[in-house]
Amino acid sequence: MRGTVFNNLRENKEVIKKLYWENEFPMQEIAKHFGCSRQSISKLSKELEINGVKTSSRCIREKHQGWKGGICKFPRNGIIITTGRNKQRLEHALIAEKILGRNLRKGEVVHHINGNNYDNRNENLLICTQSYHARFHHKMSDIYMREHFN
Repeated sequence: MRGTVFNNLRENKEVIKKLYWENEFPMQEIAKHFGCSRQSISKLSKELEINGVKTSSRCIREKHQGWKGGICKFPRNGIIITTGRNKQRLEHALIAEKILGRNLRKGEVVHHINGNNYDNRNENLLICTQSYHARFHHKMSDIYMREHFN
């Protein structure tokens, strides 16, 4: 039975490639379409030429049930925007770059002044070096610990 499933998938290689790359179906949807498991599709993904990054992405595109127009919220990182095929950027970095009129340089990060990673207003963003950012958070942790536990 297993060989029959794989043969069927191999025979439909071009259809699968089109569903994946052009229609941007996730592997789960392709598996449903062919009446097999996502694991069957994954096992043949290299052979079927659909072994892209999309399988591990949290927001795959319009066909994925989690698609929210290219915007994903992550509590630790903030808002991530899909800027192109398999390209995602942090929203606060895009806003900072627009304000600066240039890309962030290597070693530059964007700090949220009020600590809310979802608050990307201009006045809440501070561009600083990674080392300054780490020292700042370490200092704030020390102050918090002294105020609440000493």
